[in-house]
Amino acid sequence: SSSGKVRGGEVVIGAEAAIDPPAASGHPVEAELSLYVVHGLLHLVGYDDKDAHDRRQMRARERHHLGGLGLPDISPR
Repeated sequence: SSSGKVRGGEVVIGAEAAIDPPAASGHPVEAELSLYVVHGLLHLVGYDDKDAHDRRQMRARERHHLGGLGLPDISPR
């Protein structure tokens, strides 16, 4: 869950990692990269995905933000 505090940090994305999974899953590369960015930014604002409850909250926020960007829901279930 979010602590409400902004954490210092950076989001590093390996674009090559986004290219392989979509080929197998059928997700557009742009959506996969966007998911990585959203996921990383959620960590920076305090969300975590270490336990089932927090993971559900984080996935819901990922789906919300992907939808806001007009992208398909590819957040893991």
